[in-house]
Amino acid sequence: MQLLKTLLLKLLILIIIISSTSICVNAQEVANQQVDSSMYYNPLIDDITEKIPPLEALIEMAIQFSPKVKLTDALLGVNYCDLKSSKRNWTKDFGIEGYGQYGNYFFEDKIENIQPNFVFSTSLRTVFAVSVYFRMPAIDIINRNNEINKNKWYIEQSLAQRKQEELEIRQDVILQYNRLIQSQKLLRIVNEFQQYTLLQMQMAEREYLNGDITIAELTRLKDIQMIRAVEFQDRIYELYMAYDLLQELIGVRFNLINVIK
Repeated sequence: MQLLKTLLLKLLILIIIISSTSICVNAQEVANQQVDSSMYYNPLIDDITEKIPPLEALIEMAIQFSPKVKLTDALLGVNYCDLKSSKRNWTKDFGIEGYGQYGNYFFEDKIENIQPNFVFSTSLRTVFAVSVYFRMPAIDIINRNNEINKNKWYIEQSLAQRKQEELEIRQDVILQYNRLIQSQKLLRIVNEFQQYTLLQMQMAEREYLNGDITIAELTRLKDIQMIRAVEFQDRIYELYMAYDLLQELIGVRFNLINVIK
């Protein structure tokens, strides 16, 4: 009975080895595949920095895309308009008035030695009048320079804020760019360990079938292989995440087709 169980277990392991060999394509085989389009990207063999724009171009795209920078630019435009308005504010105290009127006018004239003394008459006339006025409150004279300087400081504040935002965006892009590069390097390192543990597991399964190692040792090696496989998937996820976050930061899609899933 015990012998039958051992034979069945060995048969099961043999079936697993054959199935794995026939349907599993390891990462190194994928890395050796030839791609026809430059849009295909294999992180195990391709350098990500050669597939995306250079760092300085990414920074410029991020600055142009940033909603915060656009908002600051809009406020800066408002501040420039306010400065012009403060310089021209004195014109509100200067003005020209005019009016025109057309119609019948009634007149009453007094004539001596004629009875009755009052003579009424009408005439059709067009009347125009124009006047120029200038009045400036004392507060406008005293406060004019202060208003102009205040708007100048608003402009300086907006310019400083824009520079600060550009600096923050620059730092964010540099950080995310290097995270992307680092995630690819770590993926390659983990892939090498995964290939080694996969080969080690295949050899251990054959040794177990030959009776050279125990089931406990086989289980231990299988655990190591599973840990490496999980770590490989984690590194792929981190690469995808770094890639997507960089796209969101600059507002541009690279449209690379990653052959590693």
